[in-house]
Amino acid sequence: MELSRREKEAGIVPDPDIDTYMKISTGLDSSTTFQIVTYLQQLVHITDTTASVSLLQPAPETFDIFYDVILMAEGKIVYHGHRSHAVEFFEGSGFKCPPRKGAADFLQEVISKKDQAQYWKHDNIPYGHVSANKFFELFRASYSGKKLDDELSKQYNKSQCHDNALSFSTYSVSKWELFKACMARELLLMKRNSFLYVFKTAQVLLPVPCAICSPSSIDIHMSFNCCSFPNYGCCINLWILILVLMFLSGGFILPRSSLPPWLRWQFWCSPMTYGEIGTTLNEFLAPRWQKVSEGNTTLGNKVLTRHGRMVLPFEPLTISFTDVQYYVDTPPEMRQHAFKEKKLQLLKDITGAFSPGILTALGLEKQLSWMFFLEGKQEGTPKSRRHLQEYQDTDIHSPQITVEESLMFSAWLRLPHETDPDIKAKFVEEVIQTIELADIRDSLVGIPGQTGLSTEQRKRLTIAVELVSNPSIIFMDEPTSGLDARAAAIAICVVKNVVSTGRTTVCTIHKPSIDIFESFDDLLLMKRGGQIIYSGVLGHHSGKLVKYFEDIRDVPKIKENYNPATWMLEVTSASVEAKLCLGFAEIYKPSTQYRDTVELVSRLSEPKPGSRGLNFPPPFAQNSWVQFKACLWKQHLSYWRGPKYNLACFAFIFAASLLFGTIFWQKGKEINNEQDLFNVLGLLYIAVIFLGTTNCSTVLPYVATERAVLYRERFAGMYSSNAYSFAQVAIEILYTVVQAISSFSTSLQVASIFATAIYTILNLFSGFLVPGPKIPKWWIWFYLICPTSWSLNALLSSQYGDMNKEILIFGEQKTVASFLQDYYGFHHDRLFLVAIVLIAFPIVFASLFAYSVRKLHFQR
Repeated sequence: MELSRREKEAGIVPDPDIDTYMKISTGLDSSTTFQIVTYLQQLVHITDTTASVSLLQPAPETFDIFYDVILMAEGKIVYHGHRSHAVEFFEGSGFKCPPRKGAADFLQEVISKKDQAQYWKHDNIPYGHVSANKFFELFRASYSGKKLDDELSKQYNKSQCHDNALSFSTYSVSKWELFKACMARELLLMKRNSFLYVFKTAQVLLPVPCAICSPSSIDIHMSFNCCSFPNYGCCINLWILILVLMFLSGGFILPRSSLPPWLRWQFWCSPMTYGEIGTTLNEFLAPRWQKVSEGNTTLGNKVLTRHGRMVLPFEPLTISFTDVQYYVDTPPEMRQHAFKEKKLQLLKDITGAFSPGILTALGLEKQLSWMFFLEGKQEGTPKSRRHLQEYQDTDIHSPQITVEESLMFSAWLRLPHETDPDIKAKFVEEVIQTIELADIRDSLVGIPGQTGLSTEQRKRLTIAVELVSNPSIIFMDEPTSGLDARAAAIAICVVKNVVSTGRTTVCTIHKPSIDIFESFDDLLLMKRGGQIIYSGVLGHHSGKLVKYFEDIRDVPKIKENYNPATWMLEVTSASVEAKLCLGFAEIYKPSTQYRDTVELVSRLSEPKPGSRGLNFPPPFAQNSWVQFKACLWKQHLSYWRGPKYNLACFAFIFAASLLFGTIFWQKGKEINNEQDLFNVLGLLYIAVIFLGTTNCSTVLPYVATERAVLYRERFAGMYSSNAYSFAQVAIEILYTVVQAISSFSTSLQVASIFATAIYTILNLFSGFLVPGPKIPKWWIWFYLICPTSWSLNALLSSQYGDMNKEILIFGEQKTVASFLQDYYGFHHDRLFLVAIVLIAFPIVFASLFAYSVRKLHFQR
């Protein structure tokens, strides 16, 4: 993908005859990926073709299907040869692949400066980083490198080339076949988006009669001490003084918050600090300190809070559920295939528990099952989200905000209002360190795939944004999806850091490597139909999981060094279940794992002595005014850092002003006849119409982009729809009509069509092309609600409505004021009313925008 992006930037057009498969495993589990790659292998063998495939986190069995491997680092090929010789090449360079490490993961990490040292195999030779250039030289000197050079140096016998290898056509089929294929696709798209085409067709056909009667030209207008002293006496005296300072500033005698502000830096310089932090955390987070005291806080957390070991304490929570049944309405597609039931059961007799400090892997057949835990994406209330947060695999953020600002914005709106601002800042800093975002804290988030953060960095930011709300429970939906093996390892390390804070953490994950899968503590696995087939501890090297399934009759044994996750999916698939005549859900019910789970749920469902019921605070942590200020702050930064949008507006206005000023220079100084007056009227009309519509068209994509961010942040309970709406209106007050259009449109394309229709109406009923008094009575109401008509009224009436100079108009002498009254219906004495109406328009459009944002939802 990176190579593809660089080719586009450099203007390189690859040979269209070379077919590659890029990231085809994204969103798929390891079993499905294995099947697809197997089909590709068979296709290559049968058709005698060449295929190049890039995969993210390939499982060992999938990697073993390939014949050749091309490994690149820093733009250089560090290995190109047979797959089975790749690991041998790096072992010859001093790096050894561990027994339970996939070859693909090893190959990617061994060329990384950060991960390389762990694979150094020599104990008697000190490790030194081997760069990509060094690997490149070693490869060129190796057998595989020399063999490749020999093959490339041989002159090819063109006479042995097949005729079909020479292509004299840009495309593989005729232009007529291409036309038919494109037309068939367009007809299919038209059928799926029929409303757009019907609307656009009507919009085009309605003006046809006018075009016939009045022909006109039509223009078809997106980053040491001992050696320092003469004798022992001097040294010991100084060291006693240093020890005193260490004890005083180490956080045990005095917490950091009680030290004088000018001495707080010494807290981090004292070795006592780190020893004391580690000892106290290890002690007071132990089970014997987990007795609940007043305030639903454990004794251990209370001691740590009072002594400054937790910046912002949270309340550990456990989720337990017994015999849960969950139904949804049957999708129309299933009803069309003779499925008669009105309700579709997603979960059946589900019993289990998620505990604090335990990382649980959730194996679900349908992602819709998340709705059971989260009360549904629409039905969930902001109240519950104060305790529970979900990491969604969308990674949607405002592009013009930095990483640290994104976290500060989330903390500002989601932490309790009584929390001190300094504590919020410290907590954000703690999250930055926990999620390893310190190196990119000042980087703009950017647009996915174009600018800003990489995919892996965006995922870490999304986790941090949810963690900064200080939840007790976090659900993560595929935190490693779309990442390569090294980036996935970094992401799962971040997840482990979150778990180490004592939070209840549950993840769904696809095609995990051995290392990632064995990073989990527990597993809750369901089959199709929503029945549990395993729930319990994974064990060392997934031993308990493997033993459970291997003890079942006729289940194939796992191969040595095979990925337990892949093996688990293979042996529990529907085809294997049918082949062995087994029912894994029925086998699970009388098992020891099920009895242990029921006992655990029964124990965890009993409240601890002295604990209180779960209290749901108000829906939002901050009041409406604070929400508005926070949203306005973010909108201000986004607009200020959007030079393309701002410069486009300013450049157009400047150019248009210069053009109008040049063409209409001195035109309004003397009004002697009707043409002089119409010249000025035309200038004001063009200025009102084109400046407004151009700026509206410019702001439309920006508002549509921010609407996607709104859906995520509103769902997370950051702010209300009204706070966001009025902040957006305040930052872009002049063009609130476009925000209203974008808020009740399903997509940017629909909004653009609506905007075009609005522009036509604003133009036609502006009162310039057809004056107000000349408009038929049954259409006059449209003229009265048109903003451009009132704008022209205000401009013309204020400038010329009191001019009593007589000019020749339409063959008779009239004053300018009387002509404006008779012909256009503009009265100078009604300027106050016009001003009130013009003030009311932004308020009406702002209210419509707020209502649409609150009531309409188009995210799928």
